Amino acid sequence: LSILILKFFIIHNWLVNCLSAFNLANYVFPTYCNTSLKCTIVNVYKTLGRGVATLLALYGMVEASEYFGWEPFKNNVILFLSIAFNIWLVSEIIIHFARLRYIEKNKTLPSVLTEELDRLSKNGEYEAILRHQKNFSRSLLVEGKYKERIRLGEIAEDAALKLGRKEIQVATLIDDLGWTLVTLKEYSKARQKLLHGLKIAKEINNSYWVAKAYRHLAAIKIEGSDYKGAYQLIEKAHEAAIQIDDVRLKDEMLAGIEYGKTIVHLFKIEPENALESLRKSEQLRLKGGDKSRIVKIFALKGKIAEVLNDMLLAKDCYRHGLTEAKEIGRKDEEIRNHYGLSRVYEAEGNKTKAQFHFKQAEVLNKESPVSVEMTDEAIELIKLHKAK
Repeated sequence: LSILILKFFIIHNWLVNCLSAFNLANYVFPTYCNTSLKCTIVNVYKTLGRGVATLLALYGMVEASEYFGWEPFKNNVILFLSIAFNIWLVSEIIIHFARLRYIEKNKTLPSVLTEELDRLSKNGEYEAILRHQKNFSRSLLVEGKYKERIRLGEIAEDAALKLGRKEIQVATLIDDLGWTLVTLKEYSKARQKLLHGLKIAKEINNSYWVAKAYRHLAAIKIEGSDYKGAYQLIEKAHEAAIQIDDVRLKDEMLAGIEYGKTIVHLFKIEPENALESLRKSEQLRLKGGDKSRIVKIFALKGKIAEVLNDMLLAKDCYRHGLTEAKEIGRKDEEIRNHYGLSRVYEAEGNKTKAQFHFKQAEVLNKESPVSVEMTDEAIELIKLHKAK
């Protein structure tokens, strides 16, 4: 009986050692790491810790086999298990370092920014979050980093709410979240954010954000082919815009409103009215001098030229627009101009160039989808109605 009790405690002690080593590997090393290198080192140590646990378990089995006389088990199974364990351990270490290399190679400013925002949010550093929102929001939009912009908006909206900064909260709801969700075609979520932002903007009497909310809501109506409803919302945006005190902000808003009117006129098969609205938008944007907004004129002017069957003018607009968009780094306008050139070259019978620009647009569109995009079918339908 005493021998059996002794054997039981030997096995029990080795099992405890095994579990202790496993727990050491999982919990002693930190679970949060702020660099991919540190994360990888932690993972490697965890792997080594698990390896130690496995070795202790195997050693315990060897000891037990000596007491129980399981020589075949000791001589064969343990050997194979040890070999398997060593292969697994080496492969784990290789995988961790390969992952590190991949992460370091593909790390971008937007991904680093979202990591930093998450860290700031956990630490309650809300003022720092709002500074990042102000500095990076527009850049993320222009460069087509929509998912990162939404994450920025979510964190910044929460920070603004906690600090009682209603104007910034409105900005994040209407622009960072609302408009970006429209771009990603998540219209239900976008409408919810925009209406909430519009309500707060009215409460604090901020005409700029009231106008912008109506303008973005109009874009949702356009996507749903409700052009009458879209125009009504654009008129509401105009009523709010003329009450903006800051001249620069007023001009910027009115330029966007005329741009929206251009799209509605075009879909309603009113190319002459579309050209007039686009002319007003262009003048205001040139006055503002913001190239990232001026570049939006070219693709829309090209589409109007297509509807009017002026393919040479359309081609010039798309080529100019594509060059400017690439220089600025505005992905959505690159996509629109690539699609436009694809249609123009298809009409000219140059299928090679048409296919090239179409593929370029498709690749970019998967990464950074565009909102309010006129398809080939839509333009042909407009041409058909105009001809009638």
